[in-house]
Amino acid sequence: MTEATIQPRADREILLDILAVQRQSLIASCHGLTEDQARAKPTSSSLSLGGLVKHAAYAERNWVSLAFTFWAPGQQPPGGGSEAFTRSFQLAADETLAQAITDLRLAGQLTEAYFRAIPDEAYEKSLPMPAHPWLSVFQSELSPRWLLAHIIDEHARHAGHADIIRESLDGAKAYPLWRAALGLPAE
Repeated sequence: MTEATIQPRADREILLDILAVQRQSLIASCHGLTEDQARAKPTSSSLSLGGLVKHAAYAERNWVSLAFTFWAPGQQPPGGGSEAFTRSFQLAADETLAQAITDLRLAGQLTEAYFRAIPDEAYEKSLPMPAHPWLSVFQSELSPRWLLAHIIDEHARHAGHADIIRESLDGAKAYPLWRAALGLPAE
């Protein structure tokens, strides 16, 4: 093995660490919010912080479920369609921000367990893109590594949205929120 060869375990752990940071960024953006603030839409966007957290959990579960359709015989592709996708961006009347955060953390635990369980020889094994409406924009083949990178991309995009929404909501900024969420003293 040459130095230029990817070390699947090391690469996987780095990507899982980056994903955990993006997930925590979404959670930190909600630190100290009331339920009304979690549902507020202070920008011209239709996004709320609670809805972003709920959607991130939904999307993470769906991407991992899609991975199972390739590497676990007998699994069915994720369902729900466009209505479930649209609902994933809004906290329902009977849902709370705390529930959405718990759901995101649970999705993260399942994601980490799944990706750590994939054998090294399968981690970069590519399969052709399936016929799936959300996958038609991608030109590459799927592999567990690609899926993990894509989940990071999704979370990073929404963490950026969350930063803007939170700052528009009450002026709070990402790094002080991170420190507060982690119980660290303010700088």
